[in-house]
Order: sequence, then structure tokens, then C-alpha cells
Amino acid sequence: GDVPALVWRFDLHSAVVSSAALAAAGLTAASLDPPGGALERDASSGELTGMLIDEAVVQVSKLAPPPSKPARREAVAAATRLAAAQGATLVCDLTDFQGDDDTAFADLLGTFAAAADAGELRARVFAYAPLRRRAALEALVAERGYAHGERGMVSWGGLKAFYDGSLGSRSALFKEPYADGVQGERGLNVTDLAWLRREAAAAAVAGLSVAVHAIGDQAAKEVADVLASLPLPPRQSTAFGPGMGKHRVEHLQHWPAEWDAEPALAAETLRGLAVSVQPTQYSADAPTLEARLGAQRAGRAFALRSATDAGAELLLGSDWPVVPLDPLGAVRAAVQRGGGEDITADAALRASLAAPLEQGGWADFVLLD
Repeated sequence: GDVPALVWRFDLHSAVVSSAALAAAGLTAASLDPPGGALERDASSGELTGMLIDEAVVQVSKLAPPPSKPARREAVAAATRLAAAQGATLVCDLTDFQGDDDTAFADLLGTFAAAADAGELRARVFAYAPLRRRAALEALVAERGYAHGERGMVSWGGLKAFYDGSLGSRSALFKEPYADGVQGERGLNVTDLAWLRREAAAAAVAGLSVAVHAIGDQAAKEVADVLASLPLPPRQSTAFGPGMGKHRVEHLQHWPAEWDAEPALAAETLRGLAVSVQPTQYSADAPTLEARLGAQRAGRAFALRSATDAGAELLLGSDWPVVPLDPLGAVRAAVQRGGGEDITADAALRASLAAPLEQGGWADFVLLD
């Protein structure tokens, strides 16, 4: 229509936009797919349908001004109130991924630290910055250290990047094609591998941890290989556990077949890394997994026990707002995973803890009835 409009898919990896939005972004049938993204086209006419995948969405979303500073600060405060109401005393913010790296980095001080100073946070925040702002975070750490404020409500020291997309948008990167997609379709590389390797290495040398989104099995293997090659970052803050400071594979949703064939390779790669998994996402994906991937690959989704057996530090999260912010629901889903990939309730609870108790550390308690 005549009104520019953008409607996100719930996984935030694809969106439908109006013809007016396409025009405002200068996108036509002659436009090429951007690196790390795709413009869906009508099979007959070649015209754009308005469905945009991953980095293609940024070409439209960047035209909209970001929410105001007060709105962003209130959103953060409201999110921590929701987290606290669900029993979460620590949340990780993995940055605004919609192409606006400057605003995402400015949030560290302008939103999170300001909200902490005003007493508006009801949960601690470990705030990541975009990997593309590595130099800026290095300078911030050199000036202020890894934590803000006497109460340790906000910490930073991590950098985040995306390597592929999502299963639902068929942009997660797999070694073999999707079972229900266009012939040969394997997903997308959102970030160049050579650039990721170079920037991640520079970050690690500077004492920063690196978290990289990897959903598909090929993405998981390539990202884990990069992170395993990095020097371990220092323990960044007594307010947070070692999993917050380790390099981490974000999601590792689909276990690579190479690691099943060579368990020692998986152990060599994952030992010393953190793996952040969202078990409640399995419940959302389960009805479509087999149709999308085939039975064998579907059975290797959310391989919680395999990850822990390989020596990775398992972290359970929600990926909110993609799925509900429900820590106990994540524990339940991990225990009920089935297929030989479930973990014990004790292991699931430990994977949900911000840090072990230690002298000099911050202690937040949740009472479970």
C-alpha cells in the first residue's frame, strides 16, 4: 500500500514490508540480495514479494528512527521487572541487532548505566556490544573497567555477532539442504567467516569475550572452531559467573554430524567454551523439525547432554522475546527434552545460575516454593 510498514516474524530474522517501504528503501526487482540477506521474489514475475530475510530487513528497518532514549530506558526497566517477577536476577542483553550498532553501543551508558544509577533496574544486566564496535568497547573497558556502579547492577565486556539466521526463516546455515525448501537451499552466512575470525581474535587479545549466534549445524561447527582458537578472556567481574566471561556459542541449536562421528573432536572444540541454549525454543520448533530437516537431523536438535558430555559449560536462557521469559520453563523443557538429550533437574538449575557463591561475590537469591 501507500503506507511504509514493516511486520517482523516472531523470530526477528525475517519480516514482511509494504510496497511503500520497499520504494522508500530503493528496493526493486533489479536489486541484488545483500550479503547475509535475501529478497524474496515471485517465482513467475521476479518482482519482490515484500518478504525480507535477515540482513535484507536492515535495508528497510534502518529508515525508521530508533525509539527515544526515555523509551529505551523504560523498556529496559520494564524488562528487568518482568525478569525479576519470573525469578531471574540476571539478564544478558545481546544488543539491538537491526543494523544500528551506534545506538546499541550507546545503550551501555545511556540506557543501562543510567537506569542503574536511577535505581530502575530490578535485575542485573550483562550487556553485550556489537562486535563491529570492538574498538569502542575496548576503550570503555580501559576507562571504566568491566562493571558499573557500586552495586554491580550493570556489567559489560562481551561482544556479539550473528553468523546465520533462524530455522523458521530458513536462514539458519546447514551443511545439507533443507528438506522442505527450495532445492539446494542451506541457509545464509550473515557474517563473513574471515572477518569474524579476525575480529574475534582481536577482541580476545583485548580481554573481551565473544558470543556468536549459530543455529544451523554448519554455523555451529564453524563458529565453535573460531571460538575454540581464541585465548580465554580474564575473569571479568565478581558479579558474574565464568559463563558470562567465556567465549560462547549462542544457541548451538543443531548438533553437527561431524561431532557425532568424532566425539573427541567435539570435546576438543567445545571444552572451555560456554554454550547458551534455549530449551523452550525446542517446544516451539518440535512440530516442524522433522518436516524441515528430516528425521535424523531433527533428532540432533537441542543436544543438551551431548554439549555437557563434550565439556562445554551449558547456559540455559530464554531468547526472549522470541519465546517467553520463563527460567523454570526452560529448566522443565531441558529435563523433558527426551531422545537421550535431556539433563537432570540439578544440572538444569545449575545451568540457569548466574554464578556460584564465592567470597566477595554478589549474591542474589530466589525462593522456589
